[in-house]
Amino acid sequence: MRARTTSGGHRRIPVAEVRKRLVTLRSAAERQRLTAWLDGLLSGESSEVSRLLRLARERGGGWASVADEVAQVVVELGELWQAGDCSVFEEHMATEALRRATAACASEIPLHRPVRRALLTTAPGQRHTLGLSLAELVLAENGWRSIWIGEGPPVEEIPAMVAGLAPELCIVAGSFDASPQALRALQRILVRAVSGCGGILVLAGQGRWSPMKSGYRCRTFLELDDALAELAP
Repeated sequence: MRARTTSGGHRRIPVAEVRKRLVTLRSAAERQRLTAWLDGLLSGESSEVSRLLRLARERGGGWASVADEVAQVVVELGELWQAGDCSVFEEHMATEALRRATAACASEIPLHRPVRRALLTTAPGQRHTLGLSLAELVLAENGWRSIWIGEGPPVEEIPAMVAGLAPELCIVAGSFDASPQALRALQRILVRAVSGCGGILVLAGQGRWSPMKSGYRCRTFLELDDALAELAP
């Protein structure tokens, strides 16, 4: 691997070199699948991404397994951007294509009665909503209709939003870079608001939420799928 020697005599290896090496350690099938995903996303064509999503669903398992697979591809896409192998506009095109494709696939899933409603939003100030787009697939497969909020509203508007919509489920995503103090303050507001309307709270993403006494803490889509199975009527 390419490296440089520091003034102290140590070898320093760029992160991009490590990532390239990790790719070579994958099996041929894994590399082929990852390449197909990245090519599809970087094409910016939502129809191509929809095709890849359906193929992944046909390989077996449910949409939760597909969502976890795609989440790893999104991480790879971010690493390409950090390494300078992907431009900002390409990354934006890819994420928008994925967002549109997941919405299209979710709309194809028939909902059977009784249909329950799940509110999807991020913590205030969190702009990344791809995880919620993937969650919508898992919810639809389990018979839930999504109320899409996306980027989180201001904290002071959350109680009125939850009370007005009165969802049976409220999924709020927070990322690891979000302030733990802000997430914990938000969590206290959410617990009061969601319990006040008789709903169930799901704290999602890699954010540093506080331990929960009720509701669910889901870091993966398979964990979300398990939670929805427990809530099945």
